[in-house]
Formats: sequence, C-alpha cells, structure tokens
Amino acid sequence: EIDFSSLLLTKRQLSYLDLEFKAVCKDESYKEDLESLCFILIFMLKGTLPWLLSSEEIDKLEDLDDNEKSKIFAEIETTKAICTIEELCSGLPSEIAELLTYARGLNKFQQPNYKGIKEKFRRLFERMFGKIDNVFDWDYIENPVIKLKYSVPV
Repeated sequence: EIDFSSLLLTKRQLSYLDLEFKAVCKDESYKEDLESLCFILIFMLKGTLPWLLSSEEIDKLEDLDDNEKSKIFAEIETTKAICTIEELCSGLPSEIAELLTYARGLNKFQQPNYKGIKEKFRRLFERMFGKIDNVFDWDYIENPVIKLKYSVPV
C-alpha cells in the first residue's frame, strides 16, 4: 500500500516548489512532459522516486540560504542523471521503461506519437485486466446495478 501522506504539502511548500520548478524548467517541451508523465506513473506504482524529498526536508529548504538550496537541487539533478531507466522501472510493466526510453530519445520539440503510446497502454491494460468494457468505477457508483469485474472500494 502506498503512503500518500508525504504528498500532503502546505500551501507554502507548494508555492516554494513551484517557484523552484519554474526557475529550473524554463524550456518545457513535449519531451519533458512525457518524461514527467513517466515519473508520475512510476511514483503511483512504486510510491516513491529516488530523488524525492520528504515534506520535512522541503520545510527545511525555506530556512536555507541560496547556496545550500542550490547544493540540494544539484544533488537531486545528479540523482536523476545517474538513476538508470532499469533502476527506476524495476518491477514495473516493461511498457513504462519503453515509454521513458522513447521520451528521452525525442528531440526537444518533436511531437510524440500519442496514438502509438495510447495503443501500447491499451494493450497493457488488456493484458493485465482483460478486454476494455468502457465501464468505469464512477459508472458503478452512479449505477450500482452494473457489476464490475475489477472494482476499487469506495
């Protein structure tokens, strides 16, 4: 079970991280967006990322001078740089590693093949859960007569 309590950040923490993120990511592109999606998928499936700071560490950032903050963000960048796709995606479906490899191989402003990505993850879903029946948990909640094969407790 994933502990999401580490994601509960204060407004101050979020605004601080947002400012730091904007300072580092000046040139966002499809490539960075797709890589970020991979990190989100990895986090959702594993519950962590190797460079993730705890909420306590984020709180401490506010009290540090710019030089100390720069060191911490440099450590995060180094961890991201040396962490291999195999390490990040160990124990996960191969499609996630393939997507991350694909994202990193894109040119800065090359538009991804979204149709191909969607098809790959549709096949992954069908392999894991069976045919897509277009019945979703929210359909079940609204209409309890529908019997779901896989249901998430509400």
